[in-house]
Amino acid sequence: YSFCTLLSGCGFTLNMSVAESTDSIGSRLKEARERVEKTLEDLATEVEISVGELESIESGQTELEHWGPIIGGIAVCLGRPTSRLMSSTGKHNDIVHGQCGGLIKSTREELNMPTSKIVDSIPNLSIDEYRNIESGLSNLEEWGPKLLRFANVLEQPVFNFIIGVKMKLLTP
Repeated sequence: YSFCTLLSGCGFTLNMSVAESTDSIGSRLKEARERVEKTLEDLATEVEISVGELESIESGQTELEHWGPIIGGIAVCLGRPTSRLMSSTGKHNDIVHGQCGGLIKSTREELNMPTSKIVDSIPNLSIDEYRNIESGLSNLEEWGPKLLRFANVLEQPVFNFIIGVKMKLLTP
């Protein structure tokens, strides 16, 4: 779905042109891995998964393709960095298993935002699925932290992998 549509649905104005990406989050992760010259084995070790799982992720054949856009859409609606909805510090080293839903819920409540505003803004997200997210009962608890580990290890903002922004690695 279009993040331009999502932004306008959440009350934001987009002042730039965004080209929609048709490639997968997995393919973008693979491209970032190759750009920093990491092997499959190196990246798998750093993000604490098997090489086989990394190959599945890079092929675009995992639930990351479902959960990435959802966490990205929620972050847009809440006006918060995606990483802060996965870890209170935004760093993968500070991930606490099962905290994504709680961070999302507490942020939404802090903003006095009704759940309907989020659900109505994200295509294919039902109220039941959103309730499961906030209750910590969805697979976002698995895929969100994995995406954050990838982003931190590859030194890219999480959102870049979700919407397909390509950035060069900055070096001093």
